[in-house]
Amino acid sequence: MKGTPLLLLLTLSGCITISDISRARAHALVEHGALLLDVRSSGEFAAEHPPGAVNVPLEILRDHLPARGRPIVIYCHTGVRAVIAAKWLRAAGYADVHNLGALTHWYVDRSLTPASFE
Repeated sequence: MKGTPLLLLLTLSGCITISDISRARAHALVEHGALLLDVRSSGEFAAEHPPGAVNVPLEILRDHLPARGRPIVIYCHTGVRAVIAAKWLRAAGYADVHNLGALTHWYVDRSLTPASFE
């Protein structure tokens, strides 16, 4: 696992995020009605967010779960909180949850998806 420390450093710095969805797929899902969920703090959200995004900070997500019945695309600043949020939502029974990773991936596709390794 020679690249593991570098991958971790790049992930925590926001340079890349291991996500399960590409930028193009995230945009397509949101265009067709998916919830774009921002799990950053309210201050981070106020400073910048994509149009139509809904802010539920990770700290309160378990007490303010989104409505069921539509796909959810999650992002945060570096991708770490998005991973946690996706795990929580899946454990709570949400089936159509997608981790976009970092907010920058909404604008530029710098994520590592499973397809990136094929």
